[in-house]
Amino acid sequence: MASRTSRTARISRIARAILTARATGGTRASRILRAAATLAGALLLTTAVAFAAQLLLSLGGAAPADTAFAARPPTKTPAPTATPAPTTPPAPTPTTGPTATPTSGCTVNVSTTAGLTTALQNAQPGQIICLAAATYTGRFVATVSGTSASHIVLTGPATAILDGGDNATGYGFHLNGASYWELRGFTVRNSKKGIMTDNASNNLIDGVTVKDIGEEAVHFRTFSRNNTIQNTTITNTGLVTPDFGEGIYIGSANSNWGTYTGGQPDTSDNNRALNNHIGPNVRAENIDIKEGTTGGTISGNYLDATGISGANFADSWIDAKGNGYTISGNTGVNPTHTTILKDGFQVHVAISGWGNNNTFSNNNLDVESTGYGFWVQSGATGTVVCTNNTVTTAASGTANVPLTTC
Repeated sequence: MASRTSRTARISRIARAILTARATGGTRASRILRAAATLAGALLLTTAVAFAAQLLLSLGGAAPADTAFAARPPTKTPAPTATPAPTTPPAPTPTTGPTATPTSGCTVNVSTTAGLTTALQNAQPGQIICLAAATYTGRFVATVSGTSASHIVLTGPATAILDGGDNATGYGFHLNGASYWELRGFTVRNSKKGIMTDNASNNLIDGVTVKDIGEEAVHFRTFSRNNTIQNTTITNTGLVTPDFGEGIYIGSANSNWGTYTGGQPDTSDNNRALNNHIGPNVRAENIDIKEGTTGGTISGNYLDATGISGANFADSWIDAKGNGYTISGNTGVNPTHTTILKDGFQVHVAISGWGNNNTFSNNNLDVESTGYGFWVQSGATGTVVCTNNTVTTAASGTANVPLTTC
């Protein structure tokens, strides 16, 4: 093996050769570098080549084009490049349903009976008809519909009073084939029937007062569907015909199908009664749900038995004869302890196939009478009375059917 001195001499010769090659061009430098590699390999002097190559680069020379034979550290396999996470596209702007016309910004202002009549006749989608505090004597009807995106709004304070003048005849306010209306805030009084809907759907009754009515206060009839009555106060009904003095009446009795629906069931379906105060002095049921109707919601209402008459078997807060109703979160009270109120809520089978699949949950009923909290007629199927209902002072017990854990 060569001595350290001999190796150093050879490295010096290689360096001088490279300096000479720099002046003569890259080809000669390449030949010299290959020769240096051969010499280094023979002498196991890989450091000589590394030193020579580094010297060449530091002197400004280009790296030789042919470096395949140069001694160099082994090439490391590069770490695989991570696949970038896919870019999440921006979430699409959610598509929302049509927005109802806001109640701010009156487009039509009304302060007289004649003005209200004209406004109803000329109503257009998107209009907001504002009632001034006044008494509007007469019976009023709307026949023009709004749209799902542009409701027609009739709004006013409780001191804007639609007075029918006679609780033996007429409708206080009639939505006759008129859909997508909002009735807000005002009062209806002194007519045979308070607010009536016929073939009128997707309407809202909100915060209205209905009182001093000859028969029922609010009636969804003749295929009137998807309507909501909420936050409304109903008192003093049935002044002329107590057995027809319901607070809220949904559908039609089968004996009236020939009159209103061509003999077919009155499918006034999917109507909702929410957070209303019904009573005192509602002389029939606070809420009467007729056979032929399906899928409504009765929730959050305050039901007062004071003044119930018992006429035509009006002896409960709610009488359910339709199918598939959810009746929940209602409060029933009987402050006068009248035994005319027999049961809290009743289910009847008026005709075969009806009075089925109704669910009662989270209701709070202080019956103060001789019957049940919930009474279900034999033959009604699919009735669910949940254990989460609270029934007090019902002498016969919570229900005449088994309870269900809900």
